Amino acid sequence: MTVIDRSCLRDATAREPILALLEAGLHAVSPEAAVDRCVTKVGRTLYVTDPMSKRKIERKLGAGRERVLVIGAGKASVRMAARLESVLGSDLAGGIVVAPPGTGSSLHRIRLLVGDHPLPTDASEEAGRELLRYAHSLTEDDFVFCCFSGGASSLIAVPQAGLQPGDLRAVSSVLLTSGVPVDRMNTVRRHLSLIHGGRLGLALHPAQFATLLLSDVADDLPETIASGPTVSDPSTYSEALAIIDRANVRKRLPVSVVRVLEAGRDGRLPETVKPGDPVLRGNPAFLAAGAANAVSAMAAAACAMGIRPIVLRTPLCGDAEVVGRQLGRLAPRLVKRSRLLIAHGETTVIVRGSGQGGRNQQTAAAAALQLSGCKQGRVASFATDGVDGVTTAAGAIVDGQTAGWVRVAGDGLALERALAENDCYPALQASRDLLQTGLTGTNVADLFVVG
Repeated sequence: MTVIDRSCLRDATAREPILALLEAGLHAVSPEAAVDRCVTKVGRTLYVTDPMSKRKIERKLGAGRERVLVIGAGKASVRMAARLESVLGSDLAGGIVVAPPGTGSSLHRIRLLVGDHPLPTDASEEAGRELLRYAHSLTEDDFVFCCFSGGASSLIAVPQAGLQPGDLRAVSSVLLTSGVPVDRMNTVRRHLSLIHGGRLGLALHPAQFATLLLSDVADDLPETIASGPTVSDPSTYSEALAIIDRANVRKRLPVSVVRVLEAGRDGRLPETVKPGDPVLRGNPAFLAAGAANAVSAMAAAACAMGIRPIVLRTPLCGDAEVVGRQLGRLAPRLVKRSRLLIAHGETTVIVRGSGQGGRNQQTAAAAALQLSGCKQGRVASFATDGVDGVTTAAGAIVDGQTAGWVRVAGDGLALERALAENDCYPALQASRDLLQTGLTGTNVADLFVVG
C-alpha cells in the first residue's frame, strides 16, 4: 500500500489530515481495486462487469479450446495483470504487458516488456511491435483482457510508415513543453501510430476481447486514455493538424510528421478506426477506475474525520500558475469556513526555463506565493503516479510559510525565479514541502486538496 513519506516533510503532523485524504484517494484507484470492480470468477464462470452500466459478460472457463489471455501497457498495467493472474489462476494461459523502466513485477504467466516514458524510444517501438505480433497470432478461440492506463501512448509507440521513433519523440517533447493538454496531444499521437486509435483492436481479430481502462485523463474518454489502442477514435487527421497549428508548433516538428498528417488529411493514408466499426463494436471497453473514484474516496475519508468537504466534480485544467494562484487565494477563505476543497484534473505548463519540476510543483509554488504570509491555509497538488515531471517527487503541499522557508533554506532562492525558470523542485525541496511516494503503480491524473 503506497504511503506518502512523512519524514521528508516540514510540519508533517499539522498536514496529516490532507496527507491522509490523498492516500485514501490513491488507494481507491489502485490497479487491484480497478480489476476487482470489473472481474470476478465464481466456480468455472468468469464475469466481466461494466462498473458504470452494470452490463455483464459471462464466460464459461475450460470450455473447448478457448484460452484466456492478458495484454496491456501503461503505468498500472503490471499490477492490473498481476491481479488478473490472482483472480484467474490456472485458467490464465499467458500474455504480454509493457511498463516503464523500473517497474517491479511479480508476474508468473504474463511476459513483461519495457518501453520508455514520457518520451518514446526504440525500446517503445520494439515493445509495441512485439505486442502487435502477439495480437496477430491469436485465434477465434481466445478471449483477451486488454489492460491500459496512462503512459501507453509512449510505451508502445509504433510509428506510421515514413516516420522514425525519433519523430514520435520529437512530437511528444514539443507538445509536452508547449502547454498542449493531454487529450489534444493524444489526438495527434493516435494519427502517427500503427497501434493506437483502435489499430491494436483490429490486430486482435478474430479473438474476442474486453478492455479495462484506468483513466489518467480529465474527460475519461476511452479514445484519449492511453491513446485508445483497442477502442474507436472519432477524431481525424485534420483535427490533429489543427491542434499543432493552434499551439503554433508546426515549424518545430519534423517535416516527416507534418507530411504524414497532411497525407492522412488528403485521404492518402487510412484513418484511425472509427465508431461503428464491427470488430471494435463487439468487444467492449470498461472504465475500471478514474479520478472520480479517488475523489469520492477522499470525500468519504474527510467526512469520517469530521471535515466538511466541498467536492469539485469539474476537473481543474489550464495553466498551472493560474490554477495555483486561484487555489492559493481560496485556501484561507475555506479555513475560515471550516471547509476543505477536494478536486482532480491536470494543469499544463509552458516550459520557458531549463530547471527541474513538474506541473504539480508549478501549481503548488504559485499557490505558495499567493499564500505567502498567511497564517492559515494549505494547498496540495499531487500526481497519482508518484512522478511529477522528470523528478522524484509526486507534487507538493504548501502553506503561508513556504516562500520564506525557500529563501532561508534555499540560500536566497526565490519562488518567483523558480516559477519563471520551471525550477520548482529544488525550491520546494529546500522548504521541505515535496510529496514523495516513489512509483505508485497507478495513474488517474492529479489530485488537489485545499483548505
